[in-house]
Amino acid sequence: MRRWLKWAVLKLLSKVKWGCFIPLAVLAGRVRSPHQVSMAWPEGAVKLGPQVVLFMHFDGRGAVRQQLLGYMRELKENGRDIVFVSNSGKLAPGALEMLKQQCAAVLVRRNVGYDFGAWADALHHLGLPRADTQEIIFANDSVFGPLLPLGDVLRRLNYEKSDIWGLTESWQVRYHLQSFFLAFGPKALRAAAFAKFWNAVRPVPAKAYIVHKYEVGITQAMMAGGLSCNALWSYEALLRMVDKAELDKLTEIDATELGRNDPVQITRKLQILRIRDGAAQRKPLNPTSDLWRQLLLTGFPFIKRELLRDNPQQGAGCRRLGRCCAGDTGGRPGADFAGFAADAERQGALIRLYARLALVLLWTLFAVCVQAVLVALPGWGKAWFARFYWRGVGRILGLRLRLIGQRSGHRPTLFVANHCSWLDIVALGAAVPGCFIAKAEIARWPGIGLIARLGRTIFVSRNRGTVAHEQRVLEKRLEQGDNIILFPEGTTSDGNRVLPFASAFFTLAFGPARPWVQPVTIVYDELDGQQIRRGDRPEIAWYGDMDLAPHLLRLLRRGSLRATILFGEPLPPGSFANRKAACAGLEGQISQNAAALRQGRELPAGSAAVA
Repeated sequence: MRRWLKWAVLKLLSKVKWGCFIPLAVLAGRVRSPHQVSMAWPEGAVKLGPQVVLFMHFDGRGAVRQQLLGYMRELKENGRDIVFVSNSGKLAPGALEMLKQQCAAVLVRRNVGYDFGAWADALHHLGLPRADTQEIIFANDSVFGPLLPLGDVLRRLNYEKSDIWGLTESWQVRYHLQSFFLAFGPKALRAAAFAKFWNAVRPVPAKAYIVHKYEVGITQAMMAGGLSCNALWSYEALLRMVDKAELDKLTEIDATELGRNDPVQITRKLQILRIRDGAAQRKPLNPTSDLWRQLLLTGFPFIKRELLRDNPQQGAGCRRLGRCCAGDTGGRPGADFAGFAADAERQGALIRLYARLALVLLWTLFAVCVQAVLVALPGWGKAWFARFYWRGVGRILGLRLRLIGQRSGHRPTLFVANHCSWLDIVALGAAVPGCFIAKAEIARWPGIGLIARLGRTIFVSRNRGTVAHEQRVLEKRLEQGDNIILFPEGTTSDGNRVLPFASAFFTLAFGPARPWVQPVTIVYDELDGQQIRRGDRPEIAWYGDMDLAPHLLRLLRRGSLRATILFGEPLPPGSFANRKAACAGLEGQISQNAAALRQGRELPAGSAAVA
């Protein structure tokens, strides 16, 4: 049922996109001028040789990474004249001077039309192809590399065997050469199909349209015009490398203790299983993201940046990918995997940050609309949706939960937990059906206050004049059957200890609602697939005089995070003589459990993982 519902929603969204949004975007593309160059160097005529590379670039800050300069340097050393075409609208200070050392020309244009809009604009601006032009390579910055010397690859471009070369090919949507590197020989450059295609390119502000119409369409248009297209790395040859013998070999290694715990070994096996499953279902794979290891084994010089976004290792992190690459290529000369890993990790962090911020915003806007309706209706829909909302936020942030023990099924229950980070709200909100208590000023924080209200947070000021009223509000919530999540430390710790509990927080346990009480211990134990050590915990913990915004942005750049939540035995009303006894007993239990989880010691007897 859930799979069918997901399919139906995706189908509906696709119809809306292609029936409403795409036609409007196409209309906008036809109205807007395709010529958006705002700065050109050198001014006037540009001298170009017979072999030209149109190198497309985008960076929101106008920065040019050192890795791109290395890529262009290798192209230049192999006899190509490079035209750097940036869709950034600007270049960072000093970037133009660095580019002048590698490039024959630099064009800066507004971010209109994506890659194909930039390439078409450059062809028009420079008057390409010219009478003496023998080759034009269309390249972009969507890859990291070259990890290996590029000269061998360029020498394989034989235009007597094929008019157009790509590095890889794909059958997704329709057969096409992947557009991060397309090389056109002399016959293709003078064909009517070439001029017709590029003259028809419009700056349509819709990536899906660009992919279907231009990235897939260019190969189809060239073939329809009688030109031959070929890939240096054949899709079928890559698939043949993923045979049963390789899987059997990995399975034998799994039998050893080292094999079971080696992250590179695990990565390789998971990748092979995914490829074989896709091939069995006759599902077209993307060579650069699904067959990246097979490509590297055969001397492919690049890693696609989309690997960082799609995270095929399920949280393993880019540095592990670099180690896996180094092992798979056998350390060939010229492969700077250390530099690749560092550069890729920085870029991947920015991609994750921007994507997560955008997704949290969209998810929150959707949730506001739904929760506004549910709050006005009777029943537990609003409480269920609050938990559903936190689960969505956790998934966007890359937060995984490991739940140990049995969560209390009694209503109302007072869940008493330790507290070290703002992430506790997301983790416990997703795992526990309850409301939080927060300081009144949080309600006025931009964005954060709105999110807190979505989770049905109860705001308290802690002023003496309002204590009695706020106490009645909390007791009323309990009497209505709401669970409450309580942080009796009153503030956040550094994650390496549990701070003393304040007994005043336990007044609720002895109120008229007579709630059950359950101790809950939360510890963050994995970051980017690696076990967290003592010195790593400040990366997650938000405490002291830390500013929230920098801490939040720094953590959102990380790949994945795991929180372990341990539920203690639920305690019925009357389990403690008074609030001081409750405070002391629960503080001792949670402190011991937190220490055990941090140190990886044996968990309390009878605990069982529930998720």
